Amino acid sequence: MDTVVEIVSKISGKKQNQISPKSTLRSLGITSSIEILKIQSALERKFNQKLSPIGDKWTINKIAAQVGQDQSNDEEVVKVAQSQTKLSSHETLNGSSERAEFLGSTGLYVGVDIEEIVNLPATSNYRTHDFYRSQFSNEELSSALLRPQPMMHLCGMFCAKEALKKSAPELIDLRMDEIKIEHQNGRPLIKTSHDSINSRFDFQVSISHSQHYAVATVLAVGR
Repeated sequence: MDTVVEIVSKISGKKQNQISPKSTLRSLGITSSIEILKIQSALERKFNQKLSPIGDKWTINKIAAQVGQDQSNDEEVVKVAQSQTKLSSHETLNGSSERAEFLGSTGLYVGVDIEEIVNLPATSNYRTHDFYRSQFSNEELSSALLRPQPMMHLCGMFCAKEALKKSAPELIDLRMDEIKIEHQNGRPLIKTSHDSINSRFDFQVSISHSQHYAVATVLAVGR
């Protein structure tokens, strides 16, 4: 629990004594996708494990349960542990995640995300920084580093990945490293690393930038 509080305190700017086990990230002023993923990447580095996507309504207790730092009988913690056990069992028995069972959607879905570029962490080396390594592939980093303003383009790709997650309910739990962005003739293309998803959705993406913001829209067309 103490390590989780320390990481959240550092990123939120709140003092550790202002953070209780039942504090949500939202109540601590952490609502930006970038800030939330900063916390997630820091936790994954610290505990050397992949975590389920964290949301702004998550409490410190719930986050601690994911990394095994809380052994209390708090009802919320128990629910998290039970849900993780069910998911692990399903993956073991069927060889794939439960996510694939929900991908029977047809129709048109739209996701939009906008981020302030300055919220991305500053670094002198994008390839070794934990946040960028956890959100982008080597190919995506290379594409951005070839541009005059790498951070602006990384923010645009970040928005595109978030927009895809928001485009259809069953995509919200995708990890950022499960979403891939390529460029062909200057045009961005987006897909996931799951054939089961790509076979059910045709994704179209548009990315725009200004001096301070990046925005992306993703259309997910059910096949």
